[in-house]
Amino acid sequence: MRIYFEEKALLEIIGTSGPDIYSRSPKNLESRVQKLIQTNTPHLLCLDMHGVADLFQANETFSHVPETEIWIISFIGPNSIRLPELRTELLNRIKQKQIHGAILVFQRGKMATVGTKAWVIQCLNSPTTKSIIFLDDGVDHIAAVQSLGLKTLTTHYIAGKDDIKKRNQICQILSGKKLETFQKV
Repeated sequence: MRIYFEEKALLEIIGTSGPDIYSRSPKNLESRVQKLIQTNTPHLLCLDMHGVADLFQANETFSHVPETEIWIISFIGPNSIRLPELRTELLNRIKQKQIHGAILVFQRGKMATVGTKAWVIQCLNSPTTKSIIFLDDGVDHIAAVQSLGLKTLTTHYIAGKDDIKKRNQICQILSGKKLETFQKV
């Protein structure tokens, strides 16, 4: 399902069905997106796809993260030739129950402007949210999310070019343990 603001594609929520949403009011749009991605748990783990979540196979679970919904929030161009492949990959991860859902954002910015990762994090945050952990390998995305100033939010910049080191960094952030924390199902 795609979400549009003033006729411009802003984001796509993977795994939800229904008609596309068009809005001219940022407040109305935010409340509609909040209803679509309403979470049922007090803890959220939000991962970038490229360079973070894709370091793990779809059949690996984050079993040590109880009472936590795992969301992938990934930036991609709305007309990218990689979009169909990414949708398929994310639907597979949802089917494998590795993640609860995925949101593709088509806007990039240094603040929480409508359609950015920071804006989505803001939408995910609710009065019942106790913690949000956000992992990304993009400095600009980390800075934008940090600019929200949410008390419930912890951000982690996943640095480097070595995938094994990055994967190990993610495991340590999430559990304080090494790779064996993740188990195949």
